[in-house]
Amino acid sequence: MKVLASLTFDLTLGGSKRSFIDPNTPSHLEFLFNFHTCFPPALPGQDAAMLSTFSSNLKRAAMHPTMMHMVRVNLARAGMVSVSRASTPADSHFILTATGPDRAGIVFDIAKLVLDNNGDIQESRMMRMGCDFSLMMRVAAPKPDADQITQKLGKVGGMSVITHPVTAERANQVVPKPAWKANFNVEGVNHPGLVYKVTELFFARGLRVEKLHTDTKIAPFGGTVLFLMDGTIISDKPIDFADLKEASESLSSFLGIDLDLKPLPTSE
Repeated sequence: MKVLASLTFDLTLGGSKRSFIDPNTPSHLEFLFNFHTCFPPALPGQDAAMLSTFSSNLKRAAMHPTMMHMVRVNLARAGMVSVSRASTPADSHFILTATGPDRAGIVFDIAKLVLDNNGDIQESRMMRMGCDFSLMMRVAAPKPDADQITQKLGKVGGMSVITHPVTAERANQVVPKPAWKANFNVEGVNHPGLVYKVTELFFARGLRVEKLHTDTKIAPFGGTVLFLMDGTIISDKPIDFADLKEASESLSSFLGIDLDLKPLPTSE
């Protein structure tokens, strides 16, 4: 595998801070490991042996494009370390949307393509819709590699690709936490205009849709097509929840649907 950069291990062992840098690690990912709880080495040199063992294991994991995430999760679950991923050096940030026929291994192929071209998937949403697979992801990469990712992705299983550039300022912008947040669920007999009517209710009260998912299913009895919708709504300022609840109940009665709202802690 092509050597892209190094892994940096920043360790605190027995109260002393040590660093280990391996310039030959075959990965463009950089990780910071901070050991919160670790028994002091019983013998001189034991900490060095521990470093060597961790380094060897992580280098093997780094050779597989999907293993790094597993390493982070497992170390964090162990309660010994917290892992943070450094940002990939890049002069190009873009949102990429792609759709194509669904098949086994499509996510693996896409992730490998981005990795092999010095890219970093920073955010993503992926799902199957009918017989097709659709994804949207925010990618950071050096400019020449960003162009390569866009061109090559169109050849991955006949994907149709659209890209939207993101300025560095917007890519690094910190999104403030909402002042109010809630989940909502809708279920009822399917008919045109349900998404419009429900989102109109939210828009009229200054609410934004953060996530939205819709689907249909056949009712167990009678063969009626049911419409399902769930998602999350947010507001930058406190809202009158009593007014929203009353309006949602009125709309539910008018449309013959069930519309449930569940406020969430804004820390979520």
